[in-house]
Amino acid sequence: MKRLILVRHGQTEWNIERRYQGQTDTRLTDFGRQQMLQSAQMLTGSKIDHIIASPLARAKESADLVAESLQLEVMIEPRFVEMSLGAWEGQSYVLGRQTNEWFESAPHGGETGGEFRSRIEDWLQEQTKSDKTVLIIVHGLVVQVILSQLLGEPFNVWHRRPIRNGAITSLLRKDWGWRLEKFNQETR
Repeated sequence: MKRLILVRHGQTEWNIERRYQGQTDTRLTDFGRQQMLQSAQMLTGSKIDHIIASPLARAKESADLVAESLQLEVMIEPRFVEMSLGAWEGQSYVLGRQTNEWFESAPHGGETGGEFRSRIEDWLQEQTKSDKTVLIIVHGLVVQVILSQLLGEPFNVWHRRPIRNGAITSLLRKDWGWRLEKFNQETR
């Protein structure tokens, strides 16, 4: 890829209620759909070659709204499904994540950070030869792992920077590596 544009899915009820979603298949709110239409408007003229989305409903619906506006097809990538949070799914954020233990050891019964990172890294490695601009519409943790990998920084650096619903982040590949162009640009 020469350019990678990352967009977090639009708002869901569980985002409003501050509940962990993980792989629970939640849907967009009316406001979430509006966020994605605004994101599509902001992406007009970006010369996007492909749109790829997580198979979960909130990301797929978000991608479909953007794709319709940009007159592109959506490809589903199963490896972009959000991290399985096990027993935490549906629970309040009050459970907290004070340390990286939750991410690395999966004490909640979901997948480990290593398992989660591995499937995203596999996809990234497959794309090294492409000279395309790719738009990926996914989940907050997926965006954070991609940023960590491409910019060569530890995950916990990016995890402290929440990715907002509908926000646009873009990276450009140079001869020496990836450069962050935009981070967490919100819809108007």
